[in-house]
Amino acid sequence: ALEIALGASSQHIIVEDEESATKAIDFLKRNRAGRATFLPLTTIKARTISSQNQDAIAVSPGFLGMADELVTFDTRLEAIFKNLLATTAIFDT
Repeated sequence: ALEIALGASSQHIIVEDEESATKAIDFLKRNRAGRATFLPLTTIKARTISSQNQDAIAVSPGFLGMADELVTFDTRLEAIFKNLLATTAIFDT
């Protein structure tokens, strides 16, 4: 389920900051080495859904939890995981 929820985002590259992302992009351009999406830890913002929507989802049959709450990760990556998974509900069907 998580692979489907992440889609192409599973290929994004996490970097420390915007400067690292810029250097990596410049390297790719100079070497005509393709394209990539970079997620700087210093600027990525967590996403959320409203508590009203979350409450409505939580009482739905088969609800297991929000995707970001069902995975374990290094706390330094919390904003990344909340950005990519906090709006995805997981259900047992």
